[in-house]
Amino acid sequence: MALVSGVLLAEKATVARLFVIIALAGYLLLPLFHQKAFWECAVRGAMIFIAGLVGATVLWYAQWQWQCETNRFADGQTATVHGVIVHKQLKNGMWQYEVQPNGCRYRIIVCVMSDGDTSNSLGQTGYPLCSVLEVKGTFQFFKMPSNEGQFNEFSYQKSKGNIGRIYDVQIVSIRMPLKHLNWKERLFQLRQKLCLVYEQSLPERESGILASMVAGERTLLSSDVRDVFQHAGISHILAISGMHIQLIGMTVFLTLRKRKCPYLLAALIAVVVLLGYGGMIEPGVSSIRAIGMFFIYLIAACMGEHYDAYSALSVLVIILLISNPFVLHQTGFLFSCYAALSAIVTARVLREKETREKKLLNTLKMSLLLQHFTLPVVAYFYYEIPLYALFFNLLLLPFLGAVIGIGLVGGMIGVLIPAAAKFLLYPVHMIITVYLWVCDLGERLPYETIICGRPGMGKLIVYALVLWRLLCLFSEDRSAGTVTDTITASKDERWGNCLFLWRRFMSRALLVVILLAVLLYVPRGKFEIDFLDVGQGDGIYLHTAEGANLFIDGGSSSVSKVGTYRILPFLKYKGVRKIDYWFVSHPDADHINGLLEVLQAGYPVGTIITGVRSGEVKEWEKLSALAEARGITMCEMHTADQLKFEQTRISCLHPTANYETDDLNNASLVLLYEDCSIRAVFGGDISSEVEHEIIVQLDRYLTRAEEATEFPLCVQGYDSAFQSDTQYLKQTNHQEQKHEIDILKMNHHGSKYSNCEEWLTVFSPRIAVISCGKDNRYGHPHRDTLERLESVHSTVFRTDEMGQICIFHGKATVRDMDLAEWLQHLPLL
Repeated sequence: MALVSGVLLAEKATVARLFVIIALAGYLLLPLFHQKAFWECAVRGAMIFIAGLVGATVLWYAQWQWQCETNRFADGQTATVHGVIVHKQLKNGMWQYEVQPNGCRYRIIVCVMSDGDTSNSLGQTGYPLCSVLEVKGTFQFFKMPSNEGQFNEFSYQKSKGNIGRIYDVQIVSIRMPLKHLNWKERLFQLRQKLCLVYEQSLPERESGILASMVAGERTLLSSDVRDVFQHAGISHILAISGMHIQLIGMTVFLTLRKRKCPYLLAALIAVVVLLGYGGMIEPGVSSIRAIGMFFIYLIAACMGEHYDAYSALSVLVIILLISNPFVLHQTGFLFSCYAALSAIVTARVLREKETREKKLLNTLKMSLLLQHFTLPVVAYFYYEIPLYALFFNLLLLPFLGAVIGIGLVGGMIGVLIPAAAKFLLYPVHMIITVYLWVCDLGERLPYETIICGRPGMGKLIVYALVLWRLLCLFSEDRSAGTVTDTITASKDERWGNCLFLWRRFMSRALLVVILLAVLLYVPRGKFEIDFLDVGQGDGIYLHTAEGANLFIDGGSSSVSKVGTYRILPFLKYKGVRKIDYWFVSHPDADHINGLLEVLQAGYPVGTIITGVRSGEVKEWEKLSALAEARGITMCEMHTADQLKFEQTRISCLHPTANYETDDLNNASLVLLYEDCSIRAVFGGDISSEVEHEIIVQLDRYLTRAEEATEFPLCVQGYDSAFQSDTQYLKQTNHQEQKHEIDILKMNHHGSKYSNCEEWLTVFSPRIAVISCGKDNRYGHPHRDTLERLESVHSTVFRTDEMGQICIFHGKATVRDMDLAEWLQHLPLL
């Protein structure tokens, strides 16, 4: 704990982290003060301080090394790399080789197009592992997320030790190692052959599941199967984890021991099997953690010593953090360590002499506690909770050992005798069929997964306190006594016994309900507008003061699968369970393709509002078909139409009901948002000609209520460093400048042929937001547009520079304030 605290403080000394670390240190040291063990308290405090200092030093040194090695490259420039291939993977028809340059600690991914059939990766091997490769190409650093909820590719690759990637590769030279000595390549080819056996012996969906569970090969796994398992809450069985390692290692070791094999020999055989298996699957951090803990268990067994799981886990965490402190931000590492710690704590809480009658009950208790231990981690990283995960795990996990064991043995025999594979793997086929049937059934259950958003620190603390109380109650069960002799007991004693059991059950059930309620509760929130960074396109989320969730457009022409990887993660991160009204300005791909992906994913949308749907456009047909299949209402909005809430009004400024044009951009929906404090205009891709038409009729709409109150606006950019760049824009009272509206979304991404001078002069926006892609081929925003905005004294914010832009009113709360900045605000005593 002290080592982890040192790493976190060295990375970023924030107020929240400091308070949590002080609280944990006090939890460890205060009991010694009560016992008046001051010397022991001093020694333990010194040890905590030294461990924290070691953690900080390790991180500082790793950061220094990282900086030195990244300084050798420039983003977008030509680079030459000479090193050894340590890992390879065929993905999307391209070999990704992880090359470790000579004298470097970190690696670079080299992307080389595959020469073979890109639809089948199992028949290809690429360049052998351990080959010395020299390549020349364009270097690119990994990208930081620009939206909330977006996958952090930079942090993930950094935790794996990868600096960047090289594409447009030219092979300069390659020197291959001796084939018979290259055991890494032999294990890789064995893995390919094993997966090929699964593909030939089982149906498509089942072969992908078994290849992922046994060999860690996810290229055969279809996306729909991943989604089904994730919604059921059992997606962890698809990845090689500590549970898989423990099943294989313990099975080998205990089987040999039952055959009277000596401890040392059985341990050596188990070690060889696990090392070979680990070399074949190319283990991740979680697998390395599990293998290391199993090795410590074998050492303790051979020496006749007691195995302490706490100590084993601590040793492995220390080793992994010292070797690479960046793994602290890897989801797999955190989830693996937390799950292992949860299992250890739960086992100790429920430790007692089990009888046959209590074995099932204790299994249910342990599953319940483990599920509630891991729920906040699942919510924090995936922003949703699988409601029926407990039942699916209880039903399906008992068969996991049979699937892995039979699948591994049957696959290995199938490599030698292909004809026998189909017969040997038939039991696995039956079990996986049941898995798929149960998961498909779960998808049809109501509330299978519930979006909860990323829980904040306060919610996690409350959850931890309630969970701690639940653990205390389960721990008290070991010493609590009940009337057991129901035959000789009197009627009053039997009634008292039943009442005692009922109260105990209800107290635990109430705490379980509270735990779920803490995670699932999402506050209504206040007014907020988020302009997502979707590349060259538009995607705007709007949360009204009444709690309604609106979205405007949603698409991109420069980012692939923008709905799957940017819009949906953002909505789940925010805890938005449904979009009440989704406005579609016009059916261009950069405004609609993300919405189509969201609907295909089954995300709830109440009503889709469009403008004039003139002409036969394929995108309209796709949208209408998806909306009809999902039971979503679609309606048109024309000039003078209004959508009203209690304090909010959304008016349509364009187009009219009979508007006709050959240019779809000019038929874009133009919306005016008004509440008691904010007025905003959202235009699509209209041209200056349409802007003049709207201005003529504008006076009838700009009628803000007399009781309107002004609030300072806060604009927050979610930049590439995960830091909030917040600006506070107060209403100006200069006579020469009168702001008619507060927020203007610039038309057509800041095009030269839109946003005319008269348009900007009439609106005179306090804030102008431009949604465009970085270095886009259209040259958006145009220099003339920026000059016109400067002339009307508008503050300009661009998604290509700031990432996601969040606008809200009132005072802002500064999250993750730096410690030095916080100390400056402390009053002098």
